[in-house]
Amino acid sequence: MLEKKIYNTEIIDQTEKMAKTGSWELHLVSNELYWSKGVYRILEMEPSDEKLDISKVFDVVHPDDREIVIEKITQAINQGIDYRVKNRFITPNYKIKHIISSGKVIKDENNNPIKLIGIFQDISEFEEKNEKFELLNKITKDVIYDWDIQYDIFNWGESFSRVFGYQFTDKPFRLNDYIKLIHPKDNDRLIKEWGIISKDITTNKWIKKYRFKKSDNSYTYVDETAIIFRNNEGKAIRIVSVIQDITYRKQNEVSLNNFNKRLEEQTKALLILNQELEQFAYIASHDMQEPLRMVTNFLTLLQKKYYNVLDEKGKQYITFAVDGANKMRNIILDILEYSRIGKTQEKNEKINLNIVLNEVCKMNSQKINETNAIIKYDKLPTIISSKTLLMQIFHNLIGNALKYQKTNQNPEIKIDVIEEDKKWHFKIIDNGIGIDKEFYNKIFIIFQRLHTKQEFSGSGMGLTIVKKIIENLNGSIWVESEINKGTIFHFTIPKNFDKKITIKKS
Repeated sequence: MLEKKIYNTEIIDQTEKMAKTGSWELHLVSNELYWSKGVYRILEMEPSDEKLDISKVFDVVHPDDREIVIEKITQAINQGIDYRVKNRFITPNYKIKHIISSGKVIKDENNNPIKLIGIFQDISEFEEKNEKFELLNKITKDVIYDWDIQYDIFNWGESFSRVFGYQFTDKPFRLNDYIKLIHPKDNDRLIKEWGIISKDITTNKWIKKYRFKKSDNSYTYVDETAIIFRNNEGKAIRIVSVIQDITYRKQNEVSLNNFNKRLEEQTKALLILNQELEQFAYIASHDMQEPLRMVTNFLTLLQKKYYNVLDEKGKQYITFAVDGANKMRNIILDILEYSRIGKTQEKNEKINLNIVLNEVCKMNSQKINETNAIIKYDKLPTIISSKTLLMQIFHNLIGNALKYQKTNQNPEIKIDVIEEDKKWHFKIIDNGIGIDKEFYNKIFIIFQRLHTKQEFSGSGMGLTIVKKIIENLNGSIWVESEINKGTIFHFTIPKNFDKKITIKKS
């Protein structure tokens, strides 16, 4: 039997104080209970050497835990097994103390149990941390674990069961259990990497992707981020980790990659088809010119030689045929020009837009003089682009502005250029017949015309060619217009400073 004086020894008291433990002794015959100073200290009660009434001691045991404490004591006495229970106590200040009590039955010479002696350990701080850990696991969709490397014990939260489907047991979860759940193809890699990281004392973070086995034997992709804690010697002693199930993200990545591959294949097929169509347009338009030239020549000879012989109907038929052949030739030339756009690499150069507009006006001088047209542009900037392509654009747009006019009206055309952050914004403004809003997109489609050839000549290719040239320059074109009030064609082309030329006003 332990003597009371044991509880008064200085050595035991200091040891209990450092370890946050206390010792106790329960006499089964008399139901007398003795606590060491360590127990009183943990429960924040005044120490006493007096015996304690076991029934009153139960008053400080948490009401929800009294039944399990009595059950464990009864089992220890009746079955002669060791006593171990985790329960809560309530201090005089109404604090909750989490305690683990471990005890052993002492028997007399007749093998009758006479008392229980044991240790009283305060785990309140650990339990508070564990409660926070559990709370965090409840409110997050991620899986969190705390691995005590020294004792090789994994502490998992509820999220482990929720995400992976496993149920908790009393059996400790250790590293080997964890490794068995990693996909075999990822296993060796992770073990090798962990071996390197654990020895590298400068590394305190672990970020890995691998496949983890769920309770239904399927594997899910996970993304793990862990913090490694080390002791003073740099040895890894603990890991706290967050694991995200990224299976859906992985599936989306795979789907996106497959979609991109299909899109790439379709783009290649479309490019090949487009090249074949352009090649066909070029060959067809080129090869059609010779027989059409022959038809035109013979029609012209017929007109010259037999014009006076034919009656009015015959003369009209030949005129129509010659006119149709000439129009066909113009259409073929337009198709040929359209098919050539983008085939040759145009050299960017320093271009004074005033000079470009002067040349375009000379090209259209006959029409300008016939209609008494006024074309305004002044102090346009010097830019870097392709002179040939810009002349094609302006020639077509100014030609349209001159053509689509009301009878007996003098065309007025103004060209403005606005410098924006990364592009030049051009405006060609006219006072022509205008375009209805419902046809804004139609005018840029190949061979689409809004008027009959009797009203206005043309093949319906001009704006299509302009649009393709501008888009090849990585620009865009659009239109604003009002019927009988005029039209504004807007187009942009990006700036190009590859040659490091200073942009200046002329």
